[in-house]
Amino acid sequence: MKRRHFTGVVCLALTAQLSLGFGLSSLRGNVATVGSLNVVESNETATEIKAKWDKMDEFLKIMFQIACKWKHGADVRGEVREKLTDGEIGRNEVADTKAQLQARNVQDMKQACGRITATFKEKCRTGCGDRWNEAMEKRSECDGKCVKVYDKFESTCDDKSANLGEVYEMSLKDAAARKQCHEGYCSAFPTVWMKTDKAEMEAERDKGCEGKCTEKSIKLACQRQWQLQADFVGDKVASACFEKGTTKACFDGKKETASQKQETCSSGGKTGCTTQYDECVTAGKTDESHPDAGAFCTERKKMCQSQVVEGCLAEHKSALDAAQKSCETADAATQTVCKEEAMAAKQEAASDKCIAEKTPACTANCNKKCDVGALDGCLANLKSEYDPTTEFCGEVWHLLQKSSEIDPVTGDPIVFLVSKK
Repeated sequence: MKRRHFTGVVCLALTAQLSLGFGLSSLRGNVATVGSLNVVESNETATEIKAKWDKMDEFLKIMFQIACKWKHGADVRGEVREKLTDGEIGRNEVADTKAQLQARNVQDMKQACGRITATFKEKCRTGCGDRWNEAMEKRSECDGKCVKVYDKFESTCDDKSANLGEVYEMSLKDAAARKQCHEGYCSAFPTVWMKTDKAEMEAERDKGCEGKCTEKSIKLACQRQWQLQADFVGDKVASACFEKGTTKACFDGKKETASQKQETCSSGGKTGCTTQYDECVTAGKTDESHPDAGAFCTERKKMCQSQVVEGCLAEHKSALDAAQKSCETADAATQTVCKEEAMAAKQEAASDKCIAEKTPACTANCNKKCDVGALDGCLANLKSEYDPTTEFCGEVWHLLQKSSEIDPVTGDPIVFLVSKK
């Protein structure tokens, strides 16, 4: 019957920081003996002892796998969730942060493989010397087994580190697929994402909808809806109040006066340009002997008329601006009251209508924002009987178990993992 040398260490390590990243602080060394663990009683038969050790192995295997899966699943998710809750990262940084933590775990495991090999290979070889003392042939044979077992262990452990990276990659892909399901079918209620059972999802959604469909919540929702409409409605209200106020009548009167002044300015100016043209023609004695004199006077007349039009229009615009400002100032108080009263009435009417429409259909419309049936179906399509993390933890347990077995007669390590070359 073989005895596993690491049982006592595993028991302690499962409750402490895990040097291999998932639950084992050593493979061999100064561990508790059978007597100190009180596993074997002096009057027990070999069959009873074997059965008791097998039960202990099974218990430790279960505890190890729980710790392993927790380390590489819940621990990573929990740390990311804590960073998100504390505001250290945003929701868009969750995936990157998770990948960084996983990469750190892979590196930690790789380093632990080397530490375990360095530490316990030496302890194994020292144990050979202590047991065989001057029996050099047996001592050398035992020493060689220590070297073979731990060299192979380190190589295999490094391979498992690489496998852990692949497990994490699969985990990230699975998380991305689940995120698509969550955001595609229930983006309004992230708390539903934490539930795994359809009934629990529905209960969480109903709880959220209940909070959104209270009288106060519906009123707030309608207020937000009004705020989106307020600017558009405000333009119409301002236009209506302008039509009702004195500003328009005041402005129309001043506008008429300004238009008359503009016409007078224009006609008077153009008359002056014609008079200047006649004087130019007379002074230039335009006839067949002076053909260029007429062209000069014509161009001068056009320039004069252009300047008149431009000047009169500028005066007209200035008069209109002053008229508008004067009329608006005189009617400002009335316009303010008109707009405030009209907007208040519009808001009240819109709020009453919104509340009347939203209240009866609130729960049904809220439920549509989180289609639990579709979400559950989407997540169900992602489920698989194959769990890469469970598979990985089982393989690592097998590695630790087999590489730690010793011959109960000689106390030498049993070489199971040496490559056949």
